[in-house]
Amino acid sequence: MRDLSGFFQQYDTAKSDTFVLLSGPLFMDLTFTGLKSLPALGQEIWSDSLDYSTGGIANQAIACARLGMGVEICSFIGEDFVGKLCEHELQKAGIGLTYSQHTAQQNLTVALPYQKERALISHGSSSVPPLPSPASPPDFLAIGLSDVNTNLPLIQSWRNQGTKVIADIGWQDTKNPELSAIVGEVDIFVPNATEACLLSGCSTPVLAAEKLASWGTNIVVTQGEQGAYAHLHNGHTFNVEAPQVVVKDTTGAGDTFTAGLICALSANLDLPQAVMLATYAASLQTSKIGSSLATPTFQELKDFYQTRNK
Repeated sequence: MRDLSGFFQQYDTAKSDTFVLLSGPLFMDLTFTGLKSLPALGQEIWSDSLDYSTGGIANQAIACARLGMGVEICSFIGEDFVGKLCEHELQKAGIGLTYSQHTAQQNLTVALPYQKERALISHGSSSVPPLPSPASPPDFLAIGLSDVNTNLPLIQSWRNQGTKVIADIGWQDTKNPELSAIVGEVDIFVPNATEACLLSGCSTPVLAAEKLASWGTNIVVTQGEQGAYAHLHNGHTFNVEAPQVVVKDTTGAGDTFTAGLICALSANLDLPQAVMLATYAASLQTSKIGSSLATPTFQELKDFYQTRNK
């Protein structure tokens, strides 16, 4: 039986000496909430509120930092006003920018949460700098699948030295003939249900996870309010139900899920327990508005779990 009571009794924060390197594009997110409908062509609608926060790779970075881990990001940061605002917010959150580079214009996303989902409009580039060569390899690398192949020799070297690599879909081309080989170069691949089915060509998340796992790694498929389904490379499967919350905004929930996985694995929890913690973290975030600003602290996550499991 999966239970996190012992973990939360032992820990008040994640291991601060855990070195997490995150690679991916950085965005400024503008989130319009309280929409009565989505806009039609030629129509102007008003939202109840507007929130802005750093997004993209910042979602994972701030989620990891708020759980207590040491974080560096490898990304491009704009030299314009929006980019400087992103840089300020990241530094305030304790995110290291040593391995990031500057570019002219900051990526921007407009998020429109509506009926427990959201629509996104983005401008910018998905490109990221090459992975750096720090003095010591990171304990964990979170990266988009599309960037694994570009950095493959370094990633293979890091994995040989103990780095755990967790990948999401990133900007992967689903028709890439090298896809199966790329998936096999990471320790855990975390697509959502739609992405898993598109990548595998299967009709259900369960079948998709089975096929993706046959390519050589552990697969964790996130399924929103239904929780997560995992098919491990050794053939073991399990399902984790999500705690029920009033969903206000799903933006960045997948990034918080990844941060929860890393937090749990850094404390040597097994993968079923790690997926459970990640599911609780992502569910808690969706009960708030915003992307990175809605990510829970370790104490908030601990209180949430203990309240739901008295």
